[in-house]
Amino acid sequence: MKNAYIHPAIDELKADLAKGKLTRREFLRTTTLLGLSATAAYGLASKILGKDVLPDFVSSAMAAGQKKGGVLKFGMVVQEMADPATYSWTQKSVVARHIIEYLVETGPDNITRPNLATSWEASDDLKTWTFHLRKGVKWSNGDDFNADDVVFNFTRWLDPKTGSSNLGLFDAMLKETGEKDKKGNPIKRMIKGAVEKVDAHTVRLNLKSPVLSIPENLYNYPTAIVHRNFEKEGGDLSKNPVGTGPYTLAQFRVGELAVLKKRKEPYWGGEVFLDEIRFVDLGKDAGAYLAAIASAQVDGIYELDLTTLEAAKNIPGIKVISIPSTQTGVIRMKVNKKPFDDIRVRKAVQKCCDAKRMLDIAHRGLGIVGVPSTLPCPRSSRISKAPRNYWPRPATPMALK
Repeated sequence: MKNAYIHPAIDELKADLAKGKLTRREFLRTTTLLGLSATAAYGLASKILGKDVLPDFVSSAMAAGQKKGGVLKFGMVVQEMADPATYSWTQKSVVARHIIEYLVETGPDNITRPNLATSWEASDDLKTWTFHLRKGVKWSNGDDFNADDVVFNFTRWLDPKTGSSNLGLFDAMLKETGEKDKKGNPIKRMIKGAVEKVDAHTVRLNLKSPVLSIPENLYNYPTAIVHRNFEKEGGDLSKNPVGTGPYTLAQFRVGELAVLKKRKEPYWGGEVFLDEIRFVDLGKDAGAYLAAIASAQVDGIYELDLTTLEAAKNIPGIKVISIPSTQTGVIRMKVNKKPFDDIRVRKAVQKCCDAKRMLDIAHRGLGIVGVPSTLPCPRSSRISKAPRNYWPRPATPMALK
């Protein structure tokens, strides 16, 4: 689907890229968040820079050489995963994301692409976001995926009774109630009309303030879309695994095992290669995971810490893959407390931080050094830029047999 509407800020972003005021990475991320397709964004960047800017094809290249069928055994902690809206660990979503899916996906190139939503557009002031949903998607119980599912999820996420961290992601859809919780924190509730069903496959979000990152926020692990009857049917994904994804949950025992099996009906996203994925919990001892992969009990393990990394490299036949994660160390200071209420102190702290040195010491150089960047923040139809400083972004080593 092609959007008829092109956000006016994109012209300014094109000019900034041409003048060197914007990095290629920032240009690609921001234009796609504003509704431009990834293909169009890469094409524009190539034309402006006078050289080919190509997307990350690692995933598709790996898939092209993959054989169909088989079982993948993966060593990873198996945690409870009852309510996706309240997930607080990534491992829960690693299992669940094969069953339930997200409206969008943010790839290794930091670009947010369509998934259950086929496209979106933002108003000039970024206070109104319209998402067009994919048609023809079936839930595993036979129901059609539609706008009612999305409205249900937003309404549930933003209900303080749910206890979802998504409240922070979509604060611009909330209002103060004047009430306080047991800890004395202000209680917020969703603004009436903040989420709106336009038609069966279109949903509109109405914000009280401009937010650029709305599409990106929809690919956080607690934002997976559950069926509109999730609560009526028990509110526990591990007991009632209804989803739009290619797999269903065949076995599940916390602390032991999670078995995913490919659904019999065709998947809307195309070919599914593996017949089964087994997550095997080997406890908290990192050595147990190394022993399991060395003896071929598992084909891969989720994560290596720095104490076991060298040992893994020395196991014959083991390949250690380091993948930059989205985890980013950010310098945070309480600006309303002394001495950090003084901007000179904050700048001094930032200048004293050697990101490369911290990366080398804390993560043995595994990761990407975060550089001072610009975070676009629209005001009316223009883009203003505010500096943001990052600590290193660590890589997550994993081992594959």
